[in-house]
Formats: sequence, C-alpha cells, structure tokens
Amino acid sequence: MHAVEQVARDGERTLLVLDTREGDSAERLYRTLGYCEVGIIPAYARSANGTLDSTIIFYKTLPLGK
Repeated sequence: MHAVEQVARDGERTLLVLDTREGDSAERLYRTLGYCEVGIIPAYARSANGTLDSTIIFYKTLPLGK
C-alpha cells in the first residue's frame, strides 16, 4: 500500500478512495494505514456462499510535494 500511495503522490494525486467487504481483514489494515471510513453500503456484493455482504468505503488524503 505504501508503494501505491507513493505512485499517487508522484502523480500529484491528493485523494485515495477504496472499499472492502465489511468484516474483512483489509478493513483493519486500511484503518491502521490512516484511511477514514466514509460509510457502509449494505448488500453490496454477493459472496461465494450466496449471501449479500456490505462494503465499507474509505478515503485518505495525501499532501502534495512529499
């Protein structure tokens, strides 16, 4: 993720947005990396077992010039 963020900085991007399935291990990772939760979309995607899972939207702002 640090490499992705560096590529974004190199391209003068200041906002990263991503999502992950609610309850997935990536949710904790993104929070640890400083991403902020925007909200949850319920019943967003069907899982392999047929249930509908929610997704959590995250964002992170990046300073220019670093």
